[in-house]
Order: sequence, then structure tokens, then C-alpha cells
Amino acid sequence: MGHFEVMPNNHAIIHIGLERCGSTSIQNFFELNKQQFERYGIYKSRQTPSTVHSRLGLLGLDPQDTNEIVRQEVGRDERVSSVANQLFDELKREVGSVNNRKFFFTSELLSSQLLSEHQILKLHNSLTEIFSSILFVLVVRRQEVLISSRYSEYVKSGGASSFVEYCGQDEVVGSESTNVVKIVRRWTSSVPNSQLLVVPYFEDEDGASFLRRFFRTVGFETITEEFGFGDSVSANRRLSQVTLDALLEIRRCQLHLTPAMWGALVKYAIYRDQVVNSHGNGSHCNMSGDRFVGSNQEVARFLKESEVDRFMKSERLPLKSSNSENKPNDPRTSIADELRRFIARLNFE
Repeated sequence: MGHFEVMPNNHAIIHIGLERCGSTSIQNFFELNKQQFERYGIYKSRQTPSTVHSRLGLLGLDPQDTNEIVRQEVGRDERVSSVANQLFDELKREVGSVNNRKFFFTSELLSSQLLSEHQILKLHNSLTEIFSSILFVLVVRRQEVLISSRYSEYVKSGGASSFVEYCGQDEVVGSESTNVVKIVRRWTSSVPNSQLLVVPYFEDEDGASFLRRFFRTVGFETITEEFGFGDSVSANRRLSQVTLDALLEIRRCQLHLTPAMWGALVKYAIYRDQVVNSHGNGSHCNMSGDRFVGSNQEVARFLKESEVDRFMKSERLPLKSSNSENKPNDPRTSIADELRRFIARLNFE
């Protein structure tokens, strides 16, 4: 590619996923705290300006390759090789102009879209020409939990298939992009052990604790409370199983819902679960990080948090203790009825 001298003390730490393992939280946290990171010699490259640095994956692709990275970063009118060569030259020039810095990159697409040892090795070799040392970081969780998390996001996005039907799709279970064991083996066989760090994702860990542990594990020991861990929340909040089932029931029975109405309903369901999980004490939830389908303007118009609070107090079924005689036999039915009442309250005329 290019011909530049490698500076002896510039290092790259590349977070490569997995998907559904806190990637969005890591990306948002790093973007939010860029200035604080720079004070400790940890930088974001100018060649990856977005929050997600999938562009880096082009260094591992051949001209004929096509995947989500190509679709997002190149498009149809440009060749992969020309964009990758330009990225390589610009990145090497940028790194070669400084000294004693760490560069942090993050994109879960690096693990889900680089599907061959050849692609991984090509990315590795390109980066070793630029940096004096590199470290790939792979966050993993149990396979069944990963699939369950993907299914939850699928339902929240409007999917109507059951979990069994969803798992029967070729791209879900056993595929090269979602199988945890295959992905780990692919990277361990392509990258030296000293340049690959596997970090477990603990299911009972809150977002702030995960971020603090992640950045300290990858070598950023100077991370302190000034980085705003207290404001960290999960970017993709999980729904309880009964709420997920209720959403699926509504999706199957009320296909006329507009994307904006469905987005509002999902956002309310997430809010409701947060209140239930806090034992119904009415604690307020910050929903700014939640992703949903639909028009932001329409949802913002009809789904102000104050409106949700009023609805929760006036319409939500009271939480019952386990020994209550009045407890509904099927909590899913109760939640589905409640969600339907919320739909009826929305007026998108």
C-alpha cells in the first residue's frame, strides 16, 4: 500500500464485537468522553469520524468482497480496493505524525462481517504496518443469551415470528456471523494470542460497571469517575419475557399499526418494564438511548415522558404480590391489554 515509517510508540486497540455484547454502550461512551480520553493519550482517529468505526474493516477486504461494511462505507460507485488504499495511506500518515499515543477503534461489524481467516489476517497485517502494537478485543456472551437478545431486538423492530421460527432462519443460528464458538475460533486461529483479548459479558452487570471493567481490562487504567459512568445506561434495554410475548401477540393481531405507533408502543413497554423491575416505585427512566422504529418527530409529539408518567399512574394494572387472590392467571394477557389501551390513547391524526 503506502511507504511510511512506523512510529515506535503508537498503539491500536480495536474492539471488534460481538454484536449484542455492549457494543453500542462502548461506542457511545467513547464518543461522549473523547476529550477526557485524549487527556490520557487515548485518541480517536480522524479516518473513522463516525461513532462506529466499521470503515476500518475495509483494510481486510478484497476488491470482489461485498458485505455490510462495504454497503455502509463504500456504496456502489466506488471500488473497495481504492477506498481501502486511501484509508491505509491516510491512517498511516496520521499515525506517523504523532508519538506515544493509543488509538481506539470500535465496531461489532469487524467480527460479524469478516468471515474468513484471510480477511482477518489481511486486516491484521495492514494494521501492523501502521502501529507498533495492536490489540483486538472481543466481548463474548453465552450463545443462547446472544440469540435471545437478537430475538428481543427483532420483536422490538416489528418482527412477528415466534422464537422457534426465528431460530429456524439460516442467518440466525449456526451462521458464520452469529455463532460465538466459530467467531472466537476464527480470530484465535488468525491473530497471535498476545494480540487478542477475549472479555466476558456478564448478564447481571449494570452498564456502568461493564464499561468501567471493559476499559480497564483493555489497558486504560487511568479511567476514573470523571468519565461519567453514573450516566451510563444500556443502549438496548432488554424486555421481560412476558412483555416480549405481549408485544408479539399485538404485532400478530394488529398489523395496521404504523411504524411510529409501533415505536411508541415499544418505548412504552421498555419504560413499563423498568418501573416493574424497580418494584413499581414509579422511578423515572431515561429513555434517550433506546432505539425504536418510526418517526422521531411523531413519537416525540405523542410520547413525552410526562405523558407516559400520567398513563402509568392512571391506566397501568396494579402490581400484584405472588399470593394475591386477584392476580391474573396469565400476566401476558394483562400486559397485552395494557399495551392495547396505550395504543388507543395515541392519536396520530
